[in-house]
Amino acid sequence: MVETDPPCTLDSVAKELVRLCRGGRLYEIEKWINDGKPLDISAAIKRRKKRSLLEIAVETGFHSLIELIAKHEASQSAKNGALRDAVLSRRLELVELLLANGADIKSVSLADVLLTWEPTLIRFFLERGANPIEGRPFAEAFGAKVRTALRPFVEYKRAHPELAAALHE
Repeated sequence: MVETDPPCTLDSVAKELVRLCRGGRLYEIEKWINDGKPLDISAAIKRRKKRSLLEIAVETGFHSLIELIAKHEASQSAKNGALRDAVLSRRLELVELLLANGADIKSVSLADVLLTWEPTLIRFFLERGANPIEGRPFAEAFGAKVRTALRPFVEYKRAHPELAAALHE
């Protein structure tokens, strides 16, 4: 009797891809992509929070792996979700990488950026058009912790006096 491998299911394929990503197997994932295999792992994450392979890559912090997957990721929501994860982990270099590969800076609220308490990240978003008025992000940040958000607020207010009244609201 000849043994055969169990049939390949979408779930097992997706789980293998997640395993490669979590293990930082850059060249194996590159071969996966070059072989024309999809990066969709939705079959492996039915019961848990829906996450993309790119979000898992951001979790690893492996710059080259994130870049490879971001270049081949077709889903805008996956890119934007990964950007939010990079912001929450306070990794400006990953934020820049994801933006260079199609993530939308406006997909992350300024309140989320302010709540990282990372001045460099906050300035980065403000300089690139984050909306300091909509949703009252500074008020939300001040409510959580005043000190870290105060300096970027004052600097932004000085740089944009035309918004001073709206910022105070």
